[in-house]
Amino acid sequence: MATIYRIGEQVQKLYGQKVVGSKITRQEAILAASQATNKILRDLIYANKTQGIETIPYQCFREYVLPIKQDTFRNKWYAKLPIRTLESLLNNMGIYHVAPATDIDELMIPLDAGFNSMFKGLDSYQLEGKLGYIPEKDRVYIQGAEFDENFEIFVRLIPDATSLEPEDDLPAPVDLEVNIIQIALQLLATQMQVPRDNQNDGV
Repeated sequence: MATIYRIGEQVQKLYGQKVVGSKITRQEAILAASQATNKILRDLIYANKTQGIETIPYQCFREYVLPIKQDTFRNKWYAKLPIRTLESLLNNMGIYHVAPATDIDELMIPLDAGFNSMFKGLDSYQLEGKLGYIPEKDRVYIQGAEFDENFEIFVRLIPDATSLEPEDDLPAPVDLEVNIIQIALQLLATQMQVPRDNQNDGV
């Protein structure tokens, strides 16, 4: 599997061949490749859903074991996500799987943000012994039991490719790499048609 840097390298080279006299930086090519990856992932997920396919290729995921911390202001426990999840997916699907790190097959229940207000004061009973989580920006709040700082959660998520490092593997199946490069070239062609604002772009 290629890294994001490697795909960006190919995009930069092909753009130079396709648009004679035009040049882009490696950073611009990597950003375009990352944006194209996000589009490909969204299209893949929604296309699968229309066909009744709920599974997602494993290469699309990133997995983490995360410690929890206490939000003392809200008296809630949470884990901080190390990267952004892919946005504009229904029902917070960017966070695909959350479980205790000691048993990753014991799925936690995804909860709506309004769940706390409906069941305030009933933390010990509201999930009938199950654990649940509520995504909120770059945090995952957990509830349903008493926790301490030794508790860890396993998180499998679909990343926003623009939040990954260039050395990271591309979060997409190998057979989609050509499509990603093509879309990245289309994005760059559109972006480069817009006249540069030399004053604000710092050129």
